[in-house]
Amino acid sequence: MYKIDINIFIPPINLLDREGFSNTGLIDKLDEIEKQALEEELIFRLQNDTIPDIMMIEALAYLKSVKSIPLMMNVLNNTSNLVSKIRIAFSIYRLNKNHEFIHIALNALQMFDDYYTLILSFYYAAKFNDKKINDYIRSYINHPDFLVSYNARAVLGIK
Repeated sequence: MYKIDINIFIPPINLLDREGFSNTGLIDKLDEIEKQALEEELIFRLQNDTIPDIMMIEALAYLKSVKSIPLMMNVLNNTSNLVSKIRIAFSIYRLNKNHEFIHIALNALQMFDDYYTLILSFYYAAKFNDKKINDYIRSYINHPDFLVSYNARAVLGIK
């Protein structure tokens, strides 16, 4: 089997290594054998790491790894982090288009009590391109906190 250096695709979890990083261009340059090796390594790591790395889940979704859905579901069901729930739900939704994951994301959005984390979640939730989620984000476009209203508008493309 082909061995792949996972660290090229999944850098350490810190701001210095992750800020502005995207692995999609790197994944696009792989041939099918390399993509399969990456998929297998990501699944192995996700199964064996103590703390699951959401970037691994997103990479598996980008690779269209349907066989990783049960593992992603396990991580989704065991995380209490609302932003992670939205990101994982979108990764699974990207693979199976099951609307259950839209509801999971919407429920997570409605549970935020911190506006600045809510702002971050707008960007992840908007990826669903779903009317209910967009309507919820739209409910913040006139919010008294400038950053909340500004980012709600930005996510929805409203000037």
